[in-house]
Amino acid sequence: MARQGLVNIKCRATNSLGSVAQEFTTVIEYEPSQLILNVPKTVNREELSVDCSTDAANPAKHLTWRINGVKITEGVEESEIVMDTGGVITHSVVNIATAADVDQLRVTCCVQGMDLCSSKT
Repeated sequence: MARQGLVNIKCRATNSLGSVAQEFTTVIEYEPSQLILNVPKTVNREELSVDCSTDAANPAKHLTWRINGVKITEGVEESEIVMDTGGVITHSVVNIATAADVDQLRVTCCVQGMDLCSSKT
């Protein structure tokens, strides 16, 4: 079955007394299965901009950031892309003020409430 937000389901029951059919639409909820973290190869020594995206999920998920193990909430922008086929891609960007030791930063992006994270140094 394709991952979609809404599906139509048709049930039919038949026995010696007759037959009955019922059709309804329901929402299918599913988690993202992939997280993509992009860290630029060339870095401005004053600011580092890193982005992270999920694949489609329903409902949309919230992304969290950690820099060297410390949760970051400032400088974070999050957006959602609603797919025609159902589901929502969550995209988040964090802008980090950097110092001379930018090569020592460990950036981690996680899907809130799930054990799905991606990290890069």
